[in-house]
This record gives sequence, structure tokens and C-alpha cells, in this order.
Amino acid sequence: MWSTADVMNELRNHRQTCAKIAIIENTLKQAESARCQYNIHTLEMQRQALNDQKRAVESWLQILPTEERFLVTTHLIQGLDWAKTIVKMWGVMNGRSERTLKRIQSKAVDRIVACLNQIESLSQSETKEVK
Repeated sequence: MWSTADVMNELRNHRQTCAKIAIIENTLKQAESARCQYNIHTLEMQRQALNDQKRAVESWLQILPTEERFLVTTHLIQGLDWAKTIVKMWGVMNGRSERTLKRIQSKAVDRIVACLNQIESLSQSETKEVK
């Protein structure tokens, strides 16, 4: 079962995951051209796992309405503080309170967790039926 903390950690690590994919892809290109002694198979497996993780987070964001997606993307993924997030979305004069944004973000993460847990429980019930 997924927890709120699990989902938030995955979202916060999304930028790092994307960076690791780019680094591994560059390393693989260098390894091909220079015939380096990298373990290419291990790098490709790592890249595949990271790509799966990246696609998962991107699909989670599709669940969310525009406003929730924006908050999760700017605050959790990009790492902007609340003040910058408020200005980026609504401008200086039309901002919302930090408390409101936290509530909206919490609702978004809860929506993702509920969806993931629903999918997980469905897959577990199908597995039990097959046995």
C-alpha cells in the first residue's frame, strides 16, 4: 500500500530521477564511442528502471486537475517555496494563502495515493482469483 509520504518522496525525487536518466544516457553514449569498461548492461537496466519511475510520476500527475497539478509540480517537483509558487500562479496581488495551497496540495497527494492503492488492491484481488 502506498502512503502519503511515499508519494511525496517520489514526487520530490522526480527531478533527480530525470537527471540520473540523462547522466546514464550520456555515459552510455560515451561508452559506445570510446569502448570504455562500463558495465553497459547494468547501466541500461538502471536507465530502464528510472524511466519506469519517471513515467509513473508523470502518469500520477495526469490524475490531477490543472490547479493541483501546478502546485505539485512547482512546489514538490521543482522545489519552489510557497511564496514563489503563489507569485508564479496568481501574481503578487491575487495570491492565495499558504494554508490554502497546502490544503490543495494535500488533497492532490491524497488523490494520487487513493488511485495507486485502488489499482494495487485490484491487482492483488485478481492475483488471488487466479491461484
